[in-house]
Amino acid sequence: MKKLFLFFVATIISNPAMAYNVYDNGDLSVDVDGEFAGYGLYNSSNANYDKTFRGVAYGNLGLDISKSYTFGNLGLYGSFKTAPYTQYSNDVNSLGEGYVYLEGNYGRFELGNANNISRKLHISSPDVGILSFDGQSGLDFIFAKSDVMFEASTAIIADNNKTKFSYVSPSIYGFQFAGSYIPDTGNDDLNNLKYGKLKDGFTTSLKYSYNNNDSFKVSVAYGEFNDTRMPLSVAGKRKECSIGTMYYTRGIQLSASYKDIKEDDIIFDMSQDGYALNFGLAYEIGPLNLSLTQHKSKLAGDITNPRDDTVNITLLSSKLSVWKNIDFTLGLGRMAYKAEDESSDVGFISTTGLLINF
Repeated sequence: MKKLFLFFVATIISNPAMAYNVYDNGDLSVDVDGEFAGYGLYNSSNANYDKTFRGVAYGNLGLDISKSYTFGNLGLYGSFKTAPYTQYSNDVNSLGEGYVYLEGNYGRFELGNANNISRKLHISSPDVGILSFDGQSGLDFIFAKSDVMFEASTAIIADNNKTKFSYVSPSIYGFQFAGSYIPDTGNDDLNNLKYGKLKDGFTTSLKYSYNNNDSFKVSVAYGEFNDTRMPLSVAGKRKECSIGTMYYTRGIQLSASYKDIKEDDIIFDMSQDGYALNFGLAYEIGPLNLSLTQHKSKLAGDITNPRDDTVNITLLSSKLSVWKNIDFTLGLGRMAYKAEDESSDVGFISTTGLLINF
């Protein structure tokens, strides 16, 4: 009931009249952005829940305040989650990103609790519905059993929204260069396996975009994180590299993305290696959007043997614009996994609900 109540509150405050620019006098600007969803979920695999059907709600509301100066725009951005809905919900509070930024002809600088720039520039696979592989809607939480390692996103996300310093260059002949530095987030000892702990780290990224009658984009990124503490994973160094590409023409979008993960062992049976692969097709015609996405991840689990945890998901999503920023969505999917202990399951999921995006 609490999640549903929060969804209805989010629906009211996200009225399209409040969306986008709220105030602008030429120097000071206030903008609002967000995403809210409420939907019914049916999951026949029953991997995580004691119920095959349940109501779900989640949301994200962002506020951007900036002031123009001769040297550029100085701003403050903060986002809040109405109901964090991820695999690590117990370790995530209601505050999302919170950082100051400076942008101008020289590019953009960010300082504070934010997603790394490589994640923000990442080209992800197409998904038009509520469930998303690279979004925040919790596919990892919905599908993966607690004893199965699962990586839904192909973006570099190991540092979450920890405190960091980031820079992204302006577009130069379609190219953008970017990087983030993440300082120590507070490791205590090997027994502290809190999600998102790391000594320090960095990410770097390159993106190319071409837009004419058609559109083509590609992004590549690399990240290193020292002395990490992840769920079911402890490593002296974690390395991630990712690539994403997208081609769009006449309402058709083809996308593919891949991430590779390598970790240096501290504790043999708590170190993770593997990959995540997403690819798919999306089509837009008038108010209707359709997408078909395929995911596969293969990761070392927490048992000392040479086998891996493998997850395969096929997701068909549709979205119909019913009024301004409000969409009706319907999704159908198939999930299959095989754990390193050789247990396995196959299930089907369906979702239907409303999505508010602005």
